[in-house]
Amino acid sequence: SKILVDKDVLIYCGHGSGTRYIPMLSLLRLSVRAVGLLFGCSSAALDQPGALSDPAGVPFAYLAAGSPAVVGMLTSVTDREADYLTLRLLRTWLDAPETPGEPPAELWEAVVRSREAPKFHVTRASLVMYGLPLVRTTGAAVCKPTGPAGHHKGFPVYENAD
Repeated sequence: SKILVDKDVLIYCGHGSGTRYIPMLSLLRLSVRAVGLLFGCSSAALDQPGALSDPAGVPFAYLAAGSPAVVGMLTSVTDREADYLTLRLLRTWLDAPETPGEPPAELWEAVVRSREAPKFHVTRASLVMYGLPLVRTTGAAVCKPTGPAGHHKGFPVYENAD
């Protein structure tokens, strides 16, 4: 839980959404700063407990606790396909742009580009993002809005809060 509060990004690779390690109720008590990258089966799936209730799930808990964005899988995926998605997403979003002067990839763009990596269409469709469009700044990705002057393509830019 310290990572969620003190760091810019949490990367979870494992079964489900990691609620074995940080239960949803504990998550909701935190002031989350980190973007949640949850690379587990059904980590971004939502449940609708009743006909008249709104959907709920781990991604909404992250957002309610203050996380600016959450990326995860809607369905079950194979470990190999999840690895392809994970590597492509991290390289696309966190590596420096290939062309000097090119703006860094926004998180949603990295999600879209990452969908090219897996071979199964169901895996491609499984990767989703909830939250704000984030732009990685030098050396970090993160969670402090810079205000009206800090917009990129019409969306707020988030910079390292340190």
